Amino acid sequence: MFEGPKKKAVKMARQNDPFWDFVGKLDGGRFNCTFCGYKYAAATSVTRIKWHLSGVQGRGVAICRQVPEDVQEAAFQAVHGGNKRHKGIASSSNFNDNAISTIPQEQNNEVDNFAGDAGRIQALGTMGQALERFLEEINNVMEDDIENGTGGLVQPGAGASSSGGLTGNTNETPGDPLPTSLHVEVDNVAPEGQHLERVTGQPVVRGSSHERPLVNHDEPQEDQLCPPLVNMVGDPGQPVVRDNSREVLQRNGDDSGRDVFLTEELTGGEFENNKNAIWSWIMNDEASSSIGIYGMGGAGKTTLLTHIYNQLLQEPGTFPRVHWITVSQDFSVCKLQNLIAKDIYLDLSNEDNERKRAAKLSKALIKKQRWVLILDDLWDCFDYNKVGIPIRVKGCKLILTTRSFGVCQRMFCQKTIKVEPLSMEEAWALFMKVLGCIPPEVEEIAKSVASECAGLPLGIITMAGTMRGVDDRCEWRNALEDLKQSRIRKDDMEPEVFHVLRFSYMHLKESALQQCFLYCALFPEDVEILREDLIAYLIDEGVIKGLKSREAEFNKGHSMLNKLERACLLEGAKIGYDDDRYVKMHDLVRDMAIQILEDNSQGMVKAGAQLIELSGAEEWTENLTRVSLMNNQIEEIPSRHSPKCPNLSTLLLCGNPLVLIADSFFEQLHGLKVLDLSSTGITKLSDSVSELVNLTALLINKCMKLRHVPSLEKLRALKRLELHYTTLEKIPQGMECLCNLRYLRMNGCGEKEFPSGLLPKLSHLHVFVLEEWIPPTKGTLRQYAPVTVKGKEVGCLRNLESLECHFEGYSDYVEYLKSRKSRADTKSLSTYKICVGLLDKYYYYAVDDCRRKTIVWGSLSIDRDGDFQVMFSKDIQQLDIYNYDATSLCDFWSLIKNATELEVINIKYCNSMESLVSSSWFRSAPLPSPSYKDIFSGLKEFHCCGCKSMKKLFPLVLLPSLVNLEAIRVTDCVKMEEIISGTRSDEEGVMDEESSNSELKLPKLRELVVFGLLELKSICSEKLICDSLEVIEVYDCQKLKRMGICTPLLENGQPSPPPSLKNIYVYPVEWWESVVEWEHPNTKDVLRPFVNIYKTKRMVGVSSGVGAS
Repeated sequence: MFEGPKKKAVKMARQNDPFWDFVGKLDGGRFNCTFCGYKYAAATSVTRIKWHLSGVQGRGVAICRQVPEDVQEAAFQAVHGGNKRHKGIASSSNFNDNAISTIPQEQNNEVDNFAGDAGRIQALGTMGQALERFLEEINNVMEDDIENGTGGLVQPGAGASSSGGLTGNTNETPGDPLPTSLHVEVDNVAPEGQHLERVTGQPVVRGSSHERPLVNHDEPQEDQLCPPLVNMVGDPGQPVVRDNSREVLQRNGDDSGRDVFLTEELTGGEFENNKNAIWSWIMNDEASSSIGIYGMGGAGKTTLLTHIYNQLLQEPGTFPRVHWITVSQDFSVCKLQNLIAKDIYLDLSNEDNERKRAAKLSKALIKKQRWVLILDDLWDCFDYNKVGIPIRVKGCKLILTTRSFGVCQRMFCQKTIKVEPLSMEEAWALFMKVLGCIPPEVEEIAKSVASECAGLPLGIITMAGTMRGVDDRCEWRNALEDLKQSRIRKDDMEPEVFHVLRFSYMHLKESALQQCFLYCALFPEDVEILREDLIAYLIDEGVIKGLKSREAEFNKGHSMLNKLERACLLEGAKIGYDDDRYVKMHDLVRDMAIQILEDNSQGMVKAGAQLIELSGAEEWTENLTRVSLMNNQIEEIPSRHSPKCPNLSTLLLCGNPLVLIADSFFEQLHGLKVLDLSSTGITKLSDSVSELVNLTALLINKCMKLRHVPSLEKLRALKRLELHYTTLEKIPQGMECLCNLRYLRMNGCGEKEFPSGLLPKLSHLHVFVLEEWIPPTKGTLRQYAPVTVKGKEVGCLRNLESLECHFEGYSDYVEYLKSRKSRADTKSLSTYKICVGLLDKYYYYAVDDCRRKTIVWGSLSIDRDGDFQVMFSKDIQQLDIYNYDATSLCDFWSLIKNATELEVINIKYCNSMESLVSSSWFRSAPLPSPSYKDIFSGLKEFHCCGCKSMKKLFPLVLLPSLVNLEAIRVTDCVKMEEIISGTRSDEEGVMDEESSNSELKLPKLRELVVFGLLELKSICSEKLICDSLEVIEVYDCQKLKRMGICTPLLENGQPSPPPSLKNIYVYPVEWWESVVEWEHPNTKDVLRPFVNIYKTKRMVGVSSGVGAS
């Protein structure tokens, strides 16, 4: 997407989910509740914060007893898809704090908040993703328990889990796949010192006439609590790989749920020998307790240890706890203590004394017994006792990697292994593996080029990536000569591989590509960099320029990053199941990039360096062009700092707890183009910023205390202005003068309507995002502050590509459409989210992820005797309806009748609706063009929530049109009786002859979720074939008797599970055992291995976030 940067990358600013406002930041990246002081883990999800504040017990996180009522109610609605607390449902003070709930939670808002990211709109999460989030929450329970001093034992309001209790495809970070075929049983927590009983696995053999459980008992492991989710197929938590007739167990991860690392294959016999030697040492309990792996930078030390780490995770019966800590150059005893403590789920946040912290850490490690601790990339020695690492504990192993044999000696490594460079033959083999085919006439030259890489895998891979696709003999000779010259010029202090990396940099064909590469080094070490963040900076500074649209600029940026990945100067990266794309730099590559930046004092890079004050005046030289001080601990820039840096173009101060920046600081930075002060604590922007006339990007997002911005009148070069999620008291003066502005993202600054006449003066806007919330004041909830805009003024923005705004009424929406259509030169929107009419103040807590093109229809009066004057655009992908007067979708037919690309319909709180559409409408309605078949044939997801009068969902006649429907989620529709209503006889004369005689199918349906439908009696009265079903969830639908879903039949007539089925989640168990009926009497037995029973003490009637969009 091209709408602009998103502050979601690791160590960048947090998302705009409002509930982040109710936590404070602690040392080590952790957070605490601003009301009660409860401490969260550093990597906690916003979902855990919501459950803490919601007053709902049993979610694996203690409940807050000091939260204000408005905040608690908003949190409750957020975790329940916007549903209000039911009458009779207690708040925090009335819940049983010892209960454990396993209701899957809403998707994590850290993935991405639509309203907080202009136009970049994700598809709604699937049920499977919600369940993955749930597993992540379960996996994190132990973390918060221990972080809050409970030692992993269940305390009031906390659930039970264990870092060692989940195996398989789980991970400590969000978004890993949920182990398939789980059987869920959650009982009361065992008393201290006791273990919970595990449910044994039962493999399924497909293809036989009767699928027989195969008993495979599994004894609880020592020092583990039984996880709430236990695999019914084989060992707990192990994923199942389907193999037609049978299921094969695979193990992927250790007992703490860690996933194996992605890594390159080992190359060369010496690497294999070293691996075997390290493995033998680890497996020998009588061997020494510490080993040092040393060698030149880029020699493959980390790759070697990664293979060892993965093997430890994958081989059962070795070490139950394996901890990988990346130390890096910015070492400190406190930082290392925090890293290890976080990995073993130990809370050190309340202890400042270094010796006491060390004692606690040592005690925790000794107690855990059999562990392997890997300290990667150690640059200097330290005292084990000062950190708290016990190195002479039998059965425990310490492995460290370093570039220095001296470090190994000073760290008292009892065994050392040197990682030697590759031999010429091995180097050539690796070079050719990356390079691919080359003409015979250049082979000898290529061998010489490979030999210049000194046998270092990093250099070989990078060099081969640079020369990939080069066939010309002269170009190869030139490359060889350049390499030889750069080796001659190489500083003795540089790592051996630097001259190779520098060659790859110098041979990037475009200057812009070189600048793009160098910009990556401005981010902190070892972080994944969100591509959109990086590309937006490049646009701001003019590295990417000369293109007519923002989309074209972002396409250019992605192309540049792809080239750098292909040249092996960047690595592609991914976080969880997030669809966003990231890049990262090897630390040596980053070191080389910083060295280039610092040549002639042109760059200062101290991102994430734990600075508490600004660098000294001597470092602010006149030659500086880029300075990155992001993610430090700088609180103040006093008046004595007034750097004279006329050439400085980029200054990144984001992510610092800055509260004061003196006016003098900016007075001599006249060449500044990009200024990022996002996520700082400033209350006013320095007046001297008004004089930065060359500024092209001013980024002050999430400065939640910011109340004043000086006049922007002189900033006529400004192209991007981000002011969202601030507490500005009025629209900044001079905005009408920003004639070159391309990107504007802000809230209403206290106004209920965007100032009339301003938008027409910003005629070059490509992105316009008008957000509707402001940060909380002390003790209050983040405030929903709707701000509307005139449709005609938005419609006059001819260059607009991405839009998010709110029209007060239907007439403004009409004016907007008419204005856009009045001129042929108006660009088509690539993304939009347009709200029309009044919306409930909790709307934004319920809907976070949307399709790229979404219309939200609020409470507007409906004229059922006439048509709407205009219709939605043909390209609308999602329609959300929050209209209390609507009686059916037919009320909106004139709006959607051309919407042939509609993929999602989301209906909430439409309390006058009794059905989506009635079959009588199909009889009476004239055949529109396009017909309803065209509209519904593209539908992929349907969500219905809180419609209190809804009795029937789809009529049978609509079924043949839903050929692409993938998900049906219906929650809290208390009068719902049937999901698919009617019979063939009922629909005679409505269904065409072909549909009347054919099988009823939803061929692509993957998820069916019915939740809190107290009157539901039937899914479908006819036999329904859904061969793509993966997940079925039925919660608190105790009158549901007829499923109507047919399972495939074998040749002998016996039922077989749908080929793609993974899980069936039900509550209560009595419903499954006694009430529900399937088409074949043996179906229930066949499906039993897929069933997951929720056992919960939550009060019935409160829906989960699963069904929420």
